[in-house]
Amino acid sequence: FLGFLQVFHETPGMLIVREGRKSSLRGTAEVRANLMTVTEFGRLQRMLQGGPSPLGRTQRMTLVAAILAFWGGLRAAEIQGLQIGDLQGVDHLELLIQRNGFRDVKSEASTRRIPLFALLSKEDLETVRQWHAFRSMEPGATASAPLFSDSPGDILPCSRETLLGPLAQA
Repeated sequence: FLGFLQVFHETPGMLIVREGRKSSLRGTAEVRANLMTVTEFGRLQRMLQGGPSPLGRTQRMTLVAAILAFWGGLRAAEIQGLQIGDLQGVDHLELLIQRNGFRDVKSEASTRRIPLFALLSKEDLETVRQWHAFRSMEPGATASAPLFSDSPGDILPCSRETLLGPLAQA
């Protein structure tokens, strides 16, 4: 598949390297990617969910961001710049990735609609729905407000470190 991409879509040469239980993508300096297996993601989720006590606001944001990154293939900047209105639908929840006031997209081809209802497990879908409902009910929430903000009334997205930093530490 990677050879197909290189020949027909002019992507840089890449190689999947497996070292013990960890996989990584190696290639030219143009390729920056980390691979995570479903098992590794499950471990990450359990770490983020912590123990029996309920998650705080920031922990819930990070968990939802991790779900969207893993199952939806979102880039860090795409996650950070999501707006409340980018989650659309009820029975068929979808995520719209588009240019907005918080961030640009990598290219026109990066504008897309991601069918979360088809990609996420029932549990992960419910986690995303609950965050969306919670965030939508916070004071000052509008469709153009950031999906991930430091506090309820903030009009700017939270920092990448606040939102995704715990993923690097996990």
